[in-house]
Amino acid sequence: MLTVLGWILFVLALMISIGLHEIGHLLPAKKFGLRVSQYMIGFGPTLWSKIRGETEYGVKGIPLGGYIRIIGMFPPNPKGPANWDELGPMQRIVEGAREQSLAEVVPGEESRAFYNLSTPKKVIIMMGGPVMNLLLAGVLFAITLSVIGSPQPTTTIASVVECVPTEANPNGILSTSGECVGSPATAARQIGLKDGDVLVKLNGDSVSQWSDVAKHVSAYAGKP
Repeated sequence: MLTVLGWILFVLALMISIGLHEIGHLLPAKKFGLRVSQYMIGFGPTLWSKIRGETEYGVKGIPLGGYIRIIGMFPPNPKGPANWDELGPMQRIVEGAREQSLAEVVPGEESRAFYNLSTPKKVIIMMGGPVMNLLLAGVLFAITLSVIGSPQPTTTIASVVECVPTEANPNGILSTSGECVGSPATAARQIGLKDGDVLVKLNGDSVSQWSDVAKHVSAYAGKP
């Protein structure tokens, strides 16, 4: 159950990330007066969509990306209509994409086509998604470091490995009988350390932080 919930949360987080990335493209495009016909999260079959104004907003079945559709992404061919009989395979792909893009430009809306924007505005729109990703990363790091925090070693014992890990018992766990089988008990188990215990002294010397523990242990290498 927890595994299923984890996958659901992962997909939701992924879709939110994709959605924010596409918003980074969408907002400047609309700010510059372009007509954005679609804002989609995901690829493949449409699961849900709603038209607001002149834009269709929706969610598709494969959450591995997203897109916004701006009219006029490709400019008209400066040489005029192409002669398809003279085009190679790659040129036909380019011309096909160009024709499909131009077909979306309604007469009288040429000024709202992407190809008529100045280069700086085009760059702003194209960089809007990556910039949104950077902002999202900054927010998540700030929350992680200031609210959640990062793990730090302390003198409180999180867990005790009961048995010396061996090939027969790589995780050092106790058998069902509560004994170490195939490997000896660890020193921690022999002296009775438990999860949650706090180390305060080693061989009579006080310790207050993990670096003190590491220093003392290294000093007694090979000794009791």
